[in-house]
Amino acid sequence: MAMSDAPFQMPGAPTTTPGCGPGCLCADPTWSCSGNVVLDGSGHAVGTTPEAGFLQIDTETYKAENVSRTSPRHRVWYSFQPAQSAPATKPLAVFFNGGPGAATTSILFDFNTAPMTLDPQRTGASTIQPNPYSWTQFANLLYIDAPGAGFSYPVSVNGVEPDVGIDIDRDAGMFVSVVLRFLIRHPALQSTNVFLVAESYGGVRAELMLQDLYNYTSLTNSSAPYNDAQVSADEAAYFQAVFGTATPTAAQLATKFNRQLLIEPVLVGAWQELETHPAGTGCVNSNPNCWVAPPPPALPACDAYDCDKQVAWSDDLEYNAATNLVASVATLNTALGVDATTIAWMYASQRTNVYDHFSSPPQSEPYEPGYCIPSQAMSQQFGKLAASNDCYLLTQNDIVFDSYGSADSWDDYPTGTQVGTAFANNLAAGVKTFVTLATFDMVVDTPAIPAALNDIINRGYLPILNDSGYNSTLAWTPPMSDPGVLFADYANNTTKTAPMPTYASGHSVTMRTPDLLFHDALAWYP
Repeated sequence: MAMSDAPFQMPGAPTTTPGCGPGCLCADPTWSCSGNVVLDGSGHAVGTTPEAGFLQIDTETYKAENVSRTSPRHRVWYSFQPAQSAPATKPLAVFFNGGPGAATTSILFDFNTAPMTLDPQRTGASTIQPNPYSWTQFANLLYIDAPGAGFSYPVSVNGVEPDVGIDIDRDAGMFVSVVLRFLIRHPALQSTNVFLVAESYGGVRAELMLQDLYNYTSLTNSSAPYNDAQVSADEAAYFQAVFGTATPTAAQLATKFNRQLLIEPVLVGAWQELETHPAGTGCVNSNPNCWVAPPPPALPACDAYDCDKQVAWSDDLEYNAATNLVASVATLNTALGVDATTIAWMYASQRTNVYDHFSSPPQSEPYEPGYCIPSQAMSQQFGKLAASNDCYLLTQNDIVFDSYGSADSWDDYPTGTQVGTAFANNLAAGVKTFVTLATFDMVVDTPAIPAALNDIINRGYLPILNDSGYNSTLAWTPPMSDPGVLFADYANNTTKTAPMPTYASGHSVTMRTPDLLFHDALAWYP
């Protein structure tokens, strides 16, 4: 929908305001939300109710790695689930998966964190059921699909189609913009604090998001490697609304952005791949056909995400959950807690200029990443998609996985050093951190994080740190399901610690041990 277009009107839907259809576009042409959202005279959402839709991040020229680049216009999908009680007093947990290019909708949203679960292991004959481990018991939940993945999609502007490949700086910046714009438009939530719940590559995104927030002046500093006027403007607007100043102190920022829960995160890029699991841990002990990092040339005869399971075990679970989510509009509505048919930008008529949403044609089982989830129900309700490479729900966009043009690869050594440094700086700033250690994960080696940090310390890239390590027997207070603590000793003679409990799980901990992770998160948060 172009900025000058008339407000979208669903066929046969009544108007809530003269000349204006439901769904937020009448108040702001960059916000397409579900029709249950009540807006005040200033265009802000009233109260806290379940909500879903898109926030549009416009195309922009920015600088990263000292190179001028142009970002696509992205319609970024979100789903908001308010806390079960007193949401205005509860934190906002922001969930996102990694990939890069992986959908949050098909993993963290579908699997045992939201009020409803589509986990095939737990729903039995039913495709969707209430989730006893819903994090709404202690937090508001905001799920965000990465640009170009899940329900999110890029759109061309006047025929121009910038590269949608991953640029780690702009990717993190867009997530910052989405979170802050959401908070600005929901005054009832502005007094809450925010904590990030990131899985896999999401660890890179989380560290750079926090870096952008705590070092906000660098976004407009011409000598800094990353300049982004759009993200800077969104930060200034949020800071002014919440702190009463566009230049808050680090102490003020720490009252709002002070926690991160990292599920099997990439934090030190390729440096992590140089290390191996400590002796006595990992899948190698329970399945001799499987390996620990670094892998041999031959593919192991097991699921790399869950190396004690058969090949494609986790992919099949994700495929089935995502398929069930969009098998009927009724199921989608139940999962979201809203009527998805009132979201304007879901309709095919509003997305004729979509491009690079996926790179391969749909295929049926066995599921492979990079393929569209087929749904006759979505096509019947929202219309047949015009673009040959558009898709209503895409679990992994392989185009996003590739680095943007001149950008450094997301998992190379320079990027690992950059992100590892951001992680150390965020710990030093007082960001309370929780890291999982899953014994059957061979995709991301979290036990290698301390050793990988020491690699870059020893090479002189991280002067603020003296040492990093892991104690497998030290218990956290209050106690968690398993002991384990990561520590970082700083050059200023301070030590920062983070719980790092072990889970008998693969890469996606919410698939295997959602009960333990829920109870640990609940114990850790206060």
